Amino acid sequence: LKVGFDEDLVRVEAVMLDLMKSHPQIEQEPAPSTYAFKIDDYFINLSCGAWTKTDAYWGVYNDMIHNIKERFDKEGIKLAAIPRTATINY
Repeated sequence: LKVGFDEDLVRVEAVMLDLMKSHPQIEQEPAPSTYAFKIDDYFINLSCGAWTKTDAYWGVYNDMIHNIKERFDKEGIKLAAIPRTATINY
């Protein structure tokens, strides 16, 4: 996930952990985890990881994408977007 420099990383990671801990198909041992792994020009990259049964993987993956987006919207956490500039010559 990419979040802007103005986001509170501790809060963002807490929300991600809460979502993983509350998903019924995510194993709690080993514990779900999050980490910030890269600072780019316009955002900070975060990652999360958790264990689930192999046959549940894609369903959990899809659920987490939807759950993170919905919860971030609710919490006012903004995902970063790279600024784009278009120049039209005529």
